[in-house]
Amino acid sequence: MAKRKRAKLEQASSITIPTKCKRCGSTRRSRYDNSKVLGPGILLRDDLPGIPAGTRYLSLTKSRCICLKCGQARVDQRYEFDDAAFGHPSKTARSQNTEPSSSLPTT
Repeated sequence: MAKRKRAKLEQASSITIPTKCKRCGSTRRSRYDNSKVLGPGILLRDDLPGIPAGTRYLSLTKSRCICLKCGQARVDQRYEFDDAAFGHPSKTARSQNTEPSSSLPTT
């Protein structure tokens, strides 16, 4: 039986804010629980490396977890951005480039 082909979806760039326990400083955590995906918005904070405040994001995922060292609960956040927000062309725009490459020999 042949495998079904899956539709190729464009992947958005995602950034996870590195988190650590505020009580003990550990980065060890339990599995994510009760994740919530929020819709698009504008980044209000300027603490993400290389991303200025005012950048639009496609979605924000907030996930609850527990510190494995001391038991403190925390919420991890993951932002998903469009590639155009960083000045990168989209994958479809790259694949539509039909100009011949200068590295190929011409006859």
